[in-house]
This record gives sequence, C-alpha cells and structure tokens, in this order.
Amino acid sequence: MLILIIAVIMAIAAIWAGVGAFYGMIANYLHSLSPESVGVIKYIPYLEYGTMTLIMGILIFQTYQIAKIKDE
Repeated sequence: MLILIIAVIMAIAAIWAGVGAFYGMIANYLHSLSPESVGVIKYIPYLEYGTMTLIMGILIFQTYQIAKIKDE
C-alpha cells in the first residue's frame, strides 16, 4: 500500500511538470504571436491548476479503487 501511495505521488509530480511545461510553451507561443495577448496568458495558470485538479482526482480515485480491491 505504501508503494502504491509513493507511486501516485511520483506520478502526480511528473504529470505536474509536464502540464507546466505544456502550458508554458502555449504562453510563449501566444506571446510570440502578439505581445498584446497578455490578457489571455494571465488565465493560463488557472487552466494549469484545473487540468492538474482533474488529473489528481482521477489518479486518487483509481488508487482508491486499487486499494479497495487489494484489501478484499
């Protein structure tokens, strides 16, 4: 069970880095298109947090399902 929790924490950290890099590339691309796109860029962190919340919810739910099956 401890290994499962550690694996989920490591997966969340890796996915968080990937999501951050992805939205960072989008922000840089939008800024290179037009410096006036700052109005859109300021909402990118909210997209990042929303994406991570969704992914973390899915991972935690799946971990709960696996732990429930293993405990039976």
